Amino acid sequence: MSGLQHHLRLGGFHHECRGRTAIVTHSDRPPAVITRAPAHCVKGFWLAATTRRADVISLTILILTIVAGAWDLLIDPVRAGLDTLTFFWPTYAFLGDQLRSGNVPGWNPYQFSGVPFAADPESGWMYVPAMLIFSLLPLAAALKVYAVAHILIAGCGTYFYGRIIGLVPAGALVSAWAVSQGGLFSDRSRCCYTHIQVAAWIPIALLGVELAVRAVRHRQRMLAWLLTGFAISQMLSGWIGQGAMYGLMFTGAYVFFRTAVHPPTSEGPVGTRFVQAARHGLIPLVFGAGFAAPGMLPRFAYYGESNLAEGYSGSAAWAAQVGGWTFGRQLELLFHPSGWFFLGATVIALGFVAIFHPWNRHYVVFFLLLTAAGFTLGLEQHTALHRLLFAILPGFEDLHTHFPERVAIVLPFGPAMLAGIGMTNLLRDPSSRTLLIASLTVGIGAFSMRAIRLGFTLQSW
Repeated sequence: MSGLQHHLRLGGFHHECRGRTAIVTHSDRPPAVITRAPAHCVKGFWLAATTRRADVISLTILILTIVAGAWDLLIDPVRAGLDTLTFFWPTYAFLGDQLRSGNVPGWNPYQFSGVPFAADPESGWMYVPAMLIFSLLPLAAALKVYAVAHILIAGCGTYFYGRIIGLVPAGALVSAWAVSQGGLFSDRSRCCYTHIQVAAWIPIALLGVELAVRAVRHRQRMLAWLLTGFAISQMLSGWIGQGAMYGLMFTGAYVFFRTAVHPPTSEGPVGTRFVQAARHGLIPLVFGAGFAAPGMLPRFAYYGESNLAEGYSGSAAWAAQVGGWTFGRQLELLFHPSGWFFLGATVIALGFVAIFHPWNRHYVVFFLLLTAAGFTLGLEQHTALHRLLFAILPGFEDLHTHFPERVAIVLPFGPAMLAGIGMTNLLRDPSSRTLLIASLTVGIGAFSMRAIRLGFTLQSW
């Protein structure tokens, strides 16, 4: 082991390994010396784990709990919403049949008098999970596997992302649970596939961005860009338009945060940071657009031929600008298990630990601002943030004003990461347990608001 020297930077921690001695330096604490090198010093950059065993155990628990929580998707009778039964299942079944026959599904003769299929934004064409699962598995099995696969992608992606930014295995597991077991995937995976077809790829995109900005070799950076590009392509193929725009906005904000605001190293002029932001943003975007092009191009062509390309007009024009929730409505759905805003009191409590006792203030501030922005954009009233984004993002106003609460597809990731940071704080600093008690009190008090009901009714799919 003599001569072995690895440098690993995880969030606010820097580990330098020399033989069997590890020097651990915190951004706000004096160096500490550990006589035995932690396992991650040996395992290298890509695992970045304290021990492999802890990660294996955590991932096993995560997968088992996801499967257990999705029992109604795996056991007959399968629970499904109206959109799933009447559109997604027959559409994806046709997609799978055509692919098994070696055909490019350009035309669907079974709906109306025949309609374009590959040009349909929700046909599943060029959306890899739909193409693979429905072409390789019998239909009965594909119906059960499809939604669960997205929950697994989101949960495992969140776990790996949390580990890369420095969460302990238990903290990353909490974040993964908050995403995969929260209201978004619990509700939307039964009814609204387009929502989970964007949300599942957000942690994969963040993971790719994080690996790219940390990479020291060009090959590593290129692989990370390809990973981000693939995630972007799946957002575009899964829900081109409103959903993909939310996913791209989140990814772009994170790129800016990790390159211009909180880069891995503070060296270099400010102008260089903006160059890096453009580099880490545009290259994956080009990859993503290229991967998704066989699906996007026919859809753009279809858009130009449609008599409803700009939406309904006349007496039906109101349908283009409808939706949005009041603040009180959002607050109730946040704590109600049947709502797709649902986070739960435990996630909120751990989030308060992260806020009041920050392990890495930059990540805490980013995810806190992300959460606040998500709630604000879901309101029915237009705020200063709405007006700013309408002014600087082409097409955003037209897309967002139709059911703006759909921005909730990106909402869980901020609170989930804050909860993981909070758990990491507790495990690294036992003195902060008093903060957990205080946070639990706040969370339980907020949760009790459900008993008041506030006169709101719950939406149902």
